Amino acid sequence: MAKGSNTMLNAVNRIIDESKHTLLKTPRFDGVDVIRKHVIGVVEGFFYSNIIINFQNNLTKENLKECNISEKEANEIKKRFKEIFDKSSKNLKEGSSKKDINFNVYQKFKKDLNNLNKNASKLLLEVENFLDIKSCEESIEEFKEESKNLGKSVKIGTIRANESSDEDYEDDE
Repeated sequence: MAKGSNTMLNAVNRIIDESKHTLLKTPRFDGVDVIRKHVIGVVEGFFYSNIIINFQNNLTKENLKECNISEKEANEIKKRFKEIFDKSSKNLKEGSSKKDINFNVYQKFKKDLNNLNKNASKLLLEVENFLDIKSCEESIEEFKEESKNLGKSVKIGTIRANESSDEDYEDDE
């Protein structure tokens, strides 16, 4: 596998920039993180789906031979992880934020792959290094922290029926 570039990091940063722009335009309610969590889900889903699909796409005859993975083992990997491969592909096509693919799902995939086939796990590590997983995950973590302060701050309070404020209701008489 060739030496990696900044392609994935640039793509992750472009999605983060678009996500920041989206969050800046949305209301930020104290204690309500639905929109922020949705946007973070899209970013994480894009990144981890890309790693999974790149791994799947690298199950080539050349890489199998280089990593000492038999055709039979490769077919078992494809069969065993078909669901996560399909979800990742769908996620990239549709931009889902359902959290089908996120950090925890990806970590489980890595663990399960390692338990199934150590050589395939080494191939995944090569894919991670090629895509510069460390820098991408750092950008995502920075975005998560920064996103907490993005958006228009909106305070929501409750006014009881027997309360009124002269500031809120002025008599036109």
